[in-house]
Amino acid sequence: MTRRFGDRATFAVEIGEVEPHQLRVVDLWAAGKRLTIEDNWAFLPFFIRVMQSSAAQVRRRDVKPCPFPGRAPEEIFRLLHADETVFREQFWFMHWGETVDNVSTYAYLDDDLVFRLSFD
Repeated sequence: MTRRFGDRATFAVEIGEVEPHQLRVVDLWAAGKRLTIEDNWAFLPFFIRVMQSSAAQVRRRDVKPCPFPGRAPEEIFRLLHADETVFREQFWFMHWGETVDNVSTYAYLDDDLVFRLSFD
C-alpha cells in the first residue's frame, strides 16, 4: 500500500511499503509531474530528515532573495543553471540524495517562495 501526502497537482510525496533496511519506494510529484523517474528508492530516516530540514527552511523564510530582480522566473532559472560557480549553490533546493539527483531545483524569495525545477 502506498501512502500519499499532498496533492500531485501541486506537490506530493508517495511512500511505498517497507523494504529491507528501511528502504522504500518514494515518488515525488510537482505540478502534476512525477519527479522520481530514475532512482526512487530512499532510506526513509535520511529522506524524512532532509525533507523536514527543507520545510523548516521555508517556514523560517531562510531562503535567499531573488538573485536577478525584475527578470522572469524562467530566465532566472536558466541563468542559475548555466552558472558553474558556487553562486548558484546558494539557491539549490531539495538536495535530498539520489532519489532526486535527476532534478535541478532552485528556490528564492520574491515576496513569495519561487521554486523552479527541470529534469537533467
